[in-house]
Amino acid sequence: EVPVGLEAICKLCGSGDNEDEMLLCDACDVGMHKYCLDPPMTEIPEGDWFCPSCALAPPAWTQYGAGDTCTAEFAPDIRWIVKILEIDGPEAKVHYPGWNDRHDEPIPRKILRAPPTEEDLKNSFRSRIYTDAEREKRRQRLERAATDKRREEEEKIEKGKKR
Repeated sequence: EVPVGLEAICKLCGSGDNEDEMLLCDACDVGMHKYCLDPPMTEIPEGDWFCPSCALAPPAWTQYGAGDTCTAEFAPDIRWIVKILEIDGPEAKVHYPGWNDRHDEPIPRKILRAPPTEEDLKNSFRSRIYTDAEREKRRQRLERAATDKRREEEEKIEKGKKR
C-alpha cells in the first residue's frame, strides 16, 4: 500500500497509472505493475512480495519471524534488542526484553538486523545496546558522581572536626 500523499511509479514502464495493479517490493519499496512483470502476474500475491532484484538476494531482515530475537537499528548508533511477536506485512510487532508489554509496538521490518552478539548483550541495559562513546560518557558520569560524594563526605568530616 502506498503511503498517503505519495504516488507509486512503475519501475518498468514509468507510469503511475493503475495503482490498484501496482505491487510494491517489501524490501526496497520499488513499484511495478503486475502486468509489466515478465511473466506478468494475474493476481496480487498475499503476504510479502519482492521485486525480481530483491527476490534474487532477499534482504537479511526477511529471514526473521515471530519468536525470533534480533536487533533493531533505529539509527546507526541507536540499536535495541527485540523479540518479534508477529509479522504484519512491512511491520513487525516487537517486545523489548526487560520492559513490560505496554511498550510492545510495531516497527518497520527493514530495521531488523542479526540476533544480538555476546558483545551486544554485554553492552546492553534493558534492551538498549550502548555504543562505546555512550558507555564512556556513562563511566565518566558515574566517576564524577562518586568523586562528588567523596568530597561531600570529606567536607562533613572536616566540619565535624571544627566543632
